[in-house]
Amino acid sequence: MNRSHAIDVINKLIKADRESPKRILVIGDAMTDMYVHGHLYETCQEGCPKFVQENCVSVPGGAANALQTLKHWFVSKDSVFDQNLGPIKVRFMRGEKCIWRYDNDIHTKYLYDIIEAMVLAKIDNFQPDAVLISDYDKGFITPQIIRRTIDACSLLHIPCVADMKRKRDIYHGAITKANVQWEDKFGGARVITRGDYWPMVDGMYAADSDFTLQPVRCVNHVGAGDCFAAHLTLALAHGFSLK
Repeated sequence: MNRSHAIDVINKLIKADRESPKRILVIGDAMTDMYVHGHLYETCQEGCPKFVQENCVSVPGGAANALQTLKHWFVSKDSVFDQNLGPIKVRFMRGEKCIWRYDNDIHTKYLYDIIEAMVLAKIDNFQPDAVLISDYDKGFITPQIIRRTIDACSLLHIPCVADMKRKRDIYHGAITKANVQWEDKFGGARVITRGDYWPMVDGMYAADSDFTLQPVRCVNHVGAGDCFAAHLTLALAHGFSLK
């Protein structure tokens, strides 16, 4: 796909979205991405490096970020997120470089049967044109909920996109997106290239497909996977071909 063809596809998607808005349901683990900007000094009085904070910004992450990237489109959106305290990723930034990251993956005990029923009821009531499963393997999304969601979508002939974080067979029947980290952990993804391309982009893998996509040089990989998955789901909702 060359640049002019890609622009043509994007313009067609914009036109389709404006003239006939679809419905997208995002299911997954919402989290908070926190960016703490400041300066790092050699040592403090205790003899360890000292970070002095200048400002702090918090933005939605995970499934919440995937939904957020669609805010300027006409598509109707709905979600099933973790309503309890979700994971928090804190990145300490010096300039544009992350020098240290702290993850708080506190979990709450969930009533998974109730959540599964909520997910299936949402699919039935909202009647989405496409579903995105944004799975981070850190919240209420279990393999059983993933399977029941994909099976429900298959039964209703609804395109289902899954951002994989677990073994591939769990997502059978969905259009899957993975990255290099997933391939290193579970194997099976057809990675186009590593080089100096970001894994969020170059590790895209589509199940049961016979084509490859050219890698794209990425300015910053943070949030790229969520954005890609959300817009892939949007295009499939409008009946665009996977390629």
